[in-house]
Amino acid sequence: MGGQPGATASEIIPGGGQLPLGLRTNNPGYIPDGGVAKALPGYKGAEGGFAAFETPDHGLGAMDALLTSYGRRGIKTGGELVRQLPGMNPSNAGRLCPFYFSEQRSKRGHRSFRPGAA
Repeated sequence: MGGQPGATASEIIPGGGQLPLGLRTNNPGYIPDGGVAKALPGYKGAEGGFAAFETPDHGLGAMDALLTSYGRRGIKTGGELVRQLPGMNPSNAGRLCPFYFSEQRSKRGHRSFRPGAA
């Protein structure tokens, strides 16, 4: 994304139209508002049930921190991550998240990307 370091999404994207929630809140990971989000650097409030961060860098940092915490708990694939989300189950996961579908394909012998795989 272009622009000055630390610029907000509305400063980077011209036009004045309504930006998607993830851009308006500097929260590209759509991290839900709550105790975990409030403890992350750059938290500044909430909109639509999702955390809002001061800058895009704060939002990306928050997403990185959460993904790293999942990795420390042994959650290594998109499918494993999806199963941690509230309301996610095998009957709706493929429709709601392509990571889940990708993991199911790999279980049936289709090749998929895995970090560190040759």
